[in-house]
Amino acid sequence: MKKLMLALVFVSSLGISSLSAEEMESSKSLKSISKQAIDLNLPQFSKYLQIGDAQELEGVYATADRRYVIAIIKNKKKSHDYIGVVISADNKYWEKGEVKFNFVKKENMLQGYYYNQAGKAFPIQFSINEYGALETKLLEKLTLEEFRMSQLAGL
Repeated sequence: MKKLMLALVFVSSLGISSLSAEEMESSKSLKSISKQAIDLNLPQFSKYLQIGDAQELEGVYATADRRYVIAIIKNKKKSHDYIGVVISADNKYWEKGEVKFNFVKKENMLQGYYYNQAGKAFPIQFSINEYGALETKLLEKLTLEEFRMSQLAGL
């Protein structure tokens, strides 16, 4: 019993027991990243969204003007929690797989950077509602069916 009490005092003195996983994630220091591309396997990502352990924030989004279709993906890096990857764009400046956003999750917000065509970072933040979904007029989450139809239409 004495050993257990000593162990509890030691762990609590380190502050380990008082931090949840969510709080530890939110302590990340967001950094902008250079313009880069990742290999995004769309069929695998769609399958993950449908039958995997996807979080509500993850998914396929279109900009309000439908110029961009972007995948928001959980990405556990030291500098961010989520990335926004271009699936399609209506211009020559963005190609499939290029990172358009990176974010950290802080309470009910995604705080991060949006990148322009030259790769310059601009601060941006989105609210997260009580259901864990983004609340913004800039991006609209697509259902998997809407995403499939947009791909067939060549958007």
